[in-house]
Amino acid sequence: MISDNKIKCMYFNKRFNEKPQGKQCGWVQKSLIETEIAIEDLADALCHGASFKPGVLVGGMKLITGHSNSYLAWILIMECT
Repeated sequence: MISDNKIKCMYFNKRFNEKPQGKQCGWVQKSLIETEIAIEDLADALCHGASFKPGVLVGGMKLITGHSNSYLAWILIMECT
């Protein structure tokens, strides 16, 4: 690991070789859990088929929303906490 930069996001570590289709997409959405993960570890997992949302859900509502420049948003959020 290069650094200790961690983010909170919704994450599912199931590794897929192909994009999920149909009902499997719903299963992935329901399987996402709030996770604190190093940015480098997240990048590696995503390269190998894991799934994530760049926001944390609380009661089905977004607490932290995704941004087009998610990396910058994560850095800013980490500075505030």
